[in-house]
Amino acid sequence: RSYGAEGLRKMIRNHIEWTRHLAGLVESAEHFELTTGPDLALLSFRYIPEWATDGAEVDGVNEELLRRINDGGHLYLTKTRAKGRIVIRFVIGQTYTTLRHVEEGWAHIQEAAQEI
Repeated sequence: RSYGAEGLRKMIRNHIEWTRHLAGLVESAEHFELTTGPDLALLSFRYIPEWATDGAEVDGVNEELLRRINDGGHLYLTKTRAKGRIVIRFVIGQTYTTLRHVEEGWAHIQEAAQEI
């Protein structure tokens, strides 16, 4: 009721658009792989550093990346599996989220990956 039907539609459209934008950022980033999506406001990705030698090591790297992201306090992401491998889920759906938040979140992800 606070937003009205058109306001709610606009918010959902923005979240979908920003998820597509984020997917493009992931796809263009070195050592990152888009693993699912974008589907509505959800996508998943994983980090594959050049020094990782096998799937188990990449899984471990992504577990560590997720821990660092969440411990950083700027955003909270979750993990899932795609094709048997650990991947990180990014969902855009909070009421007050803006494109700036999405881009800052992506920057935090990349910073955390560089620290590994």
